[in-house]
Amino acid sequence: MIRTCSAVITVCLVVLPGTAVAQIRADEPIKTTLCELVKDPARFAGQYVQVRATFVGNFEMSILVDDSCPRSNVEIWYGRGLVTTDTSEYAFVESFDAALKKPDDVRWLPSSPVTFHATKDSARMYRYVRKQQTHFGYAKVNATFTGRFDYISKWLALKAPNGEVTIVSAFGHQLCCSARLEPESVTEAVFPKK
Repeated sequence: MIRTCSAVITVCLVVLPGTAVAQIRADEPIKTTLCELVKDPARFAGQYVQVRATFVGNFEMSILVDDSCPRSNVEIWYGRGLVTTDTSEYAFVESFDAALKKPDDVRWLPSSPVTFHATKDSARMYRYVRKQQTHFGYAKVNATFTGRFDYISKWLALKAPNGEVTIVSAFGHQLCCSARLEPESVTEAVFPKK
């Protein structure tokens, strides 16, 4: 069965670990900025990167922002593998119809999940975020984020083990972001003063 992805079901599909690009891993992540990632996303796609940024989250939002960037609205989705379905393969496609009508003609790539390494800072951050979301609606935490940078230029096709194909054009709730950081670790967290 072949289906398309609408904004309604995108939320459950775009946070899958390892679906956007093949894992390219050097010993050390590329130290860069969110500004640089957004300026030239194709250059960093699939690379492990490390950025200093501000996490902003609420019930329907999980993004990294950097207010120091010269361009406004510099943000990427921050997705920490909430697996809701199994995606065995993925492909970047130019045409929405190509992947749906002729999936056998698509060059499918195996997914490669990112392993999250919990740290004291990540545990503190997630506790803080949950508490802030309950009381104030959103949370902000400045930290160093390391993970794989994923980028969708046109369409991303996701293929389940049973052959079902889903197409997405962006990550995040209501397709907010063409890029995401699939996290590996969070360190050096700084929390707002009360």
